[in-house]
Amino acid sequence: MKLFLAKTATAESRLPPAMLGSIALPIGMFCFAWTNCPSIHWAVSIVLSAPFGFGCILVVLPVVNYLIDSYTIFAASVLAASAILRSVLAAAFPLFTNQMYTNLGIHWASSVPAFLTVLCMPFPFVMYRYGASLRMKCKYTFEAAEMMKRMQQNQKEQAPATPSNEGADSK
Repeated sequence: MKLFLAKTATAESRLPPAMLGSIALPIGMFCFAWTNCPSIHWAVSIVLSAPFGFGCILVVLPVVNYLIDSYTIFAASVLAASAILRSVLAAAFPLFTNQMYTNLGIHWASSVPAFLTVLCMPFPFVMYRYGASLRMKCKYTFEAAEMMKRMQQNQKEQAPATPSNEGADSK
């Protein structure tokens, strides 16, 4: 309710969809892992993996928006770092998945990433609760917040000094 009544939305207001997605993501991954066998029709595992896609969208998009809102003037840098981390992880996984599936089998090897998502599930909830205080401890988010405050203050100071801009659009 506090976020609803605030005049400007905080970065944490972006996270409720990620909270839902962080729950849906492992559900979809576990459903895929344990319905992936010859005795179960392939369509079942595909249909039951729908929460995975739902969860991916609900986690990735709000987290990107959260990073932009948190780092404002440094958003390009933090998004580049995020993309690099995602790319490094995507490049690393194929290096060991063959051995993982050979040693663990289809069900358990497919469950390993699901267990990793379970470990990451609390992150959106923790950031929703403690994100503002954690951000103020980071040099870059603190600096970005101070810069935004100065910009808003300058905008407020300039607004009363200038005449109404109602006719400016038509010129």
